[in-house]
Amino acid sequence: MKSTFLVSLIPFIQGVLGSVEVLGGSPATIDDLPYLVSISKSGVYTCAGVIISNDRVVTSARCVYSLESSPMSFSVRAGSSKTSSGGSAWMVSKIARNARFDPVTNDFDVAVLKLASSVTPGPTVKTIEFVQPGQEPEEGTECVASGWGNLGGQLQSVTLPIVNREKCNQTYAGQITDRMICAGPEAGKGTCPGDRGGPVTCGGKLAGIISQTKGCELLGLPDVFTDVANSYIQSWIKSLSPATARQLFTATVAPVVDYASNVWMHAFKNKAIGPINLVQRVGAQAIVGTFLTVATSVAQAEAHMATVQHRLWRRAAKMWTGIHTLPETNPLRRNALKSIEMETLETINPFTLAPWEERVQGDGHDSPETQTEAGGVMRIAVSSSARNEMVGFGVATKKQPPRVL
Repeated sequence: MKSTFLVSLIPFIQGVLGSVEVLGGSPATIDDLPYLVSISKSGVYTCAGVIISNDRVVTSARCVYSLESSPMSFSVRAGSSKTSSGGSAWMVSKIARNARFDPVTNDFDVAVLKLASSVTPGPTVKTIEFVQPGQEPEEGTECVASGWGNLGGQLQSVTLPIVNREKCNQTYAGQITDRMICAGPEAGKGTCPGDRGGPVTCGGKLAGIISQTKGCELLGLPDVFTDVANSYIQSWIKSLSPATARQLFTATVAPVVDYASNVWMHAFKNKAIGPINLVQRVGAQAIVGTFLTVATSVAQAEAHMATVQHRLWRRAAKMWTGIHTLPETNPLRRNALKSIEMETLETINPFTLAPWEERVQGDGHDSPETQTEAGGVMRIAVSSSARNEMVGFGVATKKQPPRVL
């Protein structure tokens, strides 16, 4: 029930997750909302979430903020109208919070929990369909927000009309971004901090995630939800696991692009390592672009390619351990070959090919058409590698003004 005289307690209400319920809503059961789950930390209800696959749940980033390193302290209960009993519970094995989440403005307020094992689909445990990217619900569309409160753990749903983003942005003094949608307010109706992470559905499809609620509807402000129709938000939520992304890479890009080719490894011991590194980085970007072009709608993945310095370092480490006659099984040898620091990325490099030791080199005198300045030499590094009976071939040369003979 709404309590209009508790204005002074708004900061307290906002700070206590799970302390207040959906206002003005109707009792619901998990049969009505089979995609809804409760999320607990150390056995205490924290937030709601939504099943998006057999082993993944989407929720608010606020629910797991600064707790990503302790996923095993979280559990997810599905198939129950209660937060502490019924249905089945699963431990969380990994937390992925959007790195751009702003705890002040609640922008990019989205996180995905990976379960330690897959849920068992059934009448009260189902995934939910997303609204199409870019197809945000129009102003006035009646949408349903759902969550738990303190009324004996009673699950509730409330219907709220979508509010024009520009009007909502004016209300919130310019704090509303394209990754947010607003709904309400209506007298006696709204969502509360205890509902954070729960679903907002329009036409039976997931359109939003309950985000900032500003102490229920006590201030008469619209509720703000993370916009699932936003193309960035939806693609981030649906981004594939590294293993699945690699599988997709195997089926699409790997047969035609050999990014592990040592085309990016120079053949000369000279001072041109800087330009060669530049060539290598540009090539790496092109290859990542190729992958994203092929799979941009279903996966976001990044690949790294060792720079020349890293490759030389690894070769030196190999030579050093070889001189010391350490066997391949020696931990020191293994660590020496693996301890190359890279960016913190999910890497796609299952096809790394050993650089060919034999390379082709040539100079300008071998060319019948062009030659460098008189007395100069045009150095060319040529490298290739093969896969699936196809050969990749590349040439790197230091740019010099040629003259036609």
